[in-house]
Amino acid sequence: MAVASLLAVWFALGTSACDGGIPVLSERNEVAGRTLQEQQEWAVAQVEAVISVTGTEGLWRGRGETGPRWDEAQLRILDRSRHVSCSSEPGKVNPAGLLVRVRTDPLDEDPYRLAERVREYWATEGWTVSDVYGVEDSAAADSALIRADREDGAMLALSASDAGGGRLLFLDVQAECSNDPTVAW
Repeated sequence: MAVASLLAVWFALGTSACDGGIPVLSERNEVAGRTLQEQQEWAVAQVEAVISVTGTEGLWRGRGETGPRWDEAQLRILDRSRHVSCSSEPGKVNPAGLLVRVRTDPLDEDPYRLAERVREYWATEGWTVSDVYGVEDSAAADSALIRADREDGAMLALSASDAGGGRLLFLDVQAECSNDPTVAW
């Protein structure tokens, strides 16, 4: 049940702004010209930084309990990643940004402590870091979600969970919008 509620929150991150605190991704209007390969390289660097900061080498995989292992199949995970449209105007090129989603296997360490390390790291890297919800919130008593935004529209989100599925971290890495033909729709 906790995993289902966590997935619902992740879905809400990308599709709604009902609570006023999370922008609709289609409202992201910063447009850069990075290619898909450049966005993929950036996303890999972001995932690798979180792995390094948390000391969780070898524990990450594509989403799902049987997703491919990050350290063995980065290209496969990147190829399965989707492009999130930043606008939708018929007959026009619609900028998009690569979204990479990964998660850990169950952890031995406290996922909330690891998330705090990531929060501190992102802040030192110049990201604007905020709490989407925390363990003290009644709706999310067994998980916490932090989000990092950058002026160009790139976004990072890390969720820590200690629920029925075990101690887990979930990471979303979303590149800024690009109108490059390899990314745009």
